[in-house]
Amino acid sequence: MQAYFDDDIQPLLLEHIVKAQKSIVAAVAYFTDNAIFEALLLAQKRGVQVALIIANDPINHQSLLNYGLLAQEGCALYWYPPATLMHHKFCIIDNALLLMGSYNWTKAAAYHNRESLICFSEAEIVEEFCREFEKLLCDAQPDAATYNFYQNTAAKENLLAQLRAKIAATQAEIASLTEEKNSLELQIQQFELNAATQTHELMLRLKEIQMKIAEKKATLTRKKQDLQHAQEKQQEFFAYQQNYQQQHQQAPSPTLDSSDQELLRKLYREACMLAHPDRFADDPQKAKEAQQIMQELLAARQRNDLQTIQNILQKLKDQTAFLSDIDSIQNPDALHTILKRLLEQKEQLQLQIEQLKNTDSYRILLQYPDPNQYFELLKQQLQTQIKILEKELAMF
Repeated sequence: MQAYFDDDIQPLLLEHIVKAQKSIVAAVAYFTDNAIFEALLLAQKRGVQVALIIANDPINHQSLLNYGLLAQEGCALYWYPPATLMHHKFCIIDNALLLMGSYNWTKAAAYHNRESLICFSEAEIVEEFCREFEKLLCDAQPDAATYNFYQNTAAKENLLAQLRAKIAATQAEIASLTEEKNSLELQIQQFELNAATQTHELMLRLKEIQMKIAEKKATLTRKKQDLQHAQEKQQEFFAYQQNYQQQHQQAPSPTLDSSDQELLRKLYREACMLAHPDRFADDPQKAKEAQQIMQELLAARQRNDLQTIQNILQKLKDQTAFLSDIDSIQNPDALHTILKRLLEQKEQLQLQIEQLKNTDSYRILLQYPDPNQYFELLKQQLQTQIKILEKELAMF
């Protein structure tokens, strides 16, 4: 990581644009700098794929730059709608170097403003900004010249191939995240079930003593608040019994051995990719059927039901039409819509995984690699509480 300021920024940008070998991807709010424009034009002419998103704003429209020239050379130029100000200023060179900061691509930034720019080569950070560009692209509108360029058969096929590849990659990420989420849920569920089972007798005794103490006190005082407290403790006691029974009935199937567990995960991911409803966005009926298949897959995964997943996957493979739906879509806008939905789903899964990792149960699992150590500690704490309460009960 390296920082640059003021007069050093424009020469640095130009240097990296000139050195680019494969691709230049940028999202900048304002673009009026002719020197950068000419550098991008030359880069596109020498075979570097340039993709640019700028704000659909009067500042850009009133500039003297002929953006159409970029598009005519094959640059993918997009306008971000004015309903939301796209205020980014970042550029990615060859998917390996990120340049980002306060610097708009304008003459004012180059010659008048106090600006900053930071260079990152860390793959993780670069990848995050690549994903952000893809999300912006889903909401942006192609420049008219870009649209006309992509009516050319070869260029359009190239764009469609890129979009299909991104959709396939995102579907694979979703399958992996779904597997991670389900695995976390199963770990947490199994831990909580084991904790409840290990401590059940002690918890039942604790709740019972608490209820009896409250009843004794209410009988002696006959105060309204004591009577109400006794009623609450009775409800807690019976609610605990009911919840324990329900939790026990919902216990997951026994864990598969390591080889079967790995096979189950592999087949589940493959089936999820084939059955995902967004693959059939242009066919509501198929999308509905795919949603049902996904529900069946999830239920089987939660049961550790390897045989059912194998059966579902085989059926998906037999229905060869499902495999060609994405390939049959010839409208880039339709593929953009599918990609946007998939990216949103991916973000939602990432959020759910983060929430699961922030639960108390998961934190305990991290702290105690052997959960039995935690269960023993918990039982000791409960036994101590019970002894104290038994002495209190004996005093009535």
